[in-house]
Amino acid sequence: YQEKRLHHAAERTSAENGIPSSRKAILDGMFTAYETVAEGAYVYFCDLKYDFSRWSESAIYRFGLPGEYMYGAGWIWEEHIHPDDQRGYSESIRGIFAGTDSGHDMQYRAKTKDGRYVVCTCRGSVLRNADGNPEYFMGCIRENGTVNSIDSLTGLQNQYALFDRLDALFEQRERACMMLVGIAHFSTINEMWGYELGNTIIHKLVQLLKEEFRNEGALYRVERRALRP
Repeated sequence: YQEKRLHHAAERTSAENGIPSSRKAILDGMFTAYETVAEGAYVYFCDLKYDFSRWSESAIYRFGLPGEYMYGAGWIWEEHIHPDDQRGYSESIRGIFAGTDSGHDMQYRAKTKDGRYVVCTCRGSVLRNADGNPEYFMGCIRENGTVNSIDSLTGLQNQYALFDRLDALFEQRERACMMLVGIAHFSTINEMWGYELGNTIIHKLVQLLKEEFRNEGALYRVERRALRP
């Protein structure tokens, strides 16, 4: 087992010579598409040829991972898995890189950045090229029993994800800029013209913000509850 880890470390060092920009662009495109529909999950997407991965920002902050982009992410992630659960995970990862496994579906305990273990369900699939060789490995990790951090209407992260992000920024003493955007008299719009129009307005606003800021920063939807006497 240890020899296998050392062999993989040597392969990873070779891969770190750099993934071509064209392959990174493909990975980014597929990651973005998958993350859009993977509500409440931590998404990962790995280029198996270069062992180069992109993970959801929420996973980075939750588990204290090195960064959004990583070489050898599968083995980095293994260090966060409970020792009693590592064997099954590592065997699955070896099978995926060897091309003998088409994916995995398992539960294990993973350690958060504050040292606590949480039970996670991890599901992933291998995408093969025209020759049948493994090309990409993609999937998602869900914490069992946690509060959903995705807004069901817009697909954006919600206030719970924002609070986690702010906690991480404060803890790491990082500087950040926040902009709050609201819709004037929105409750009146819902009351007079209906929620369908209100939802359409929210979708249009989200689309405009995404186009304006592209991939810089992050968007969250924080619901404001109206309090009536």
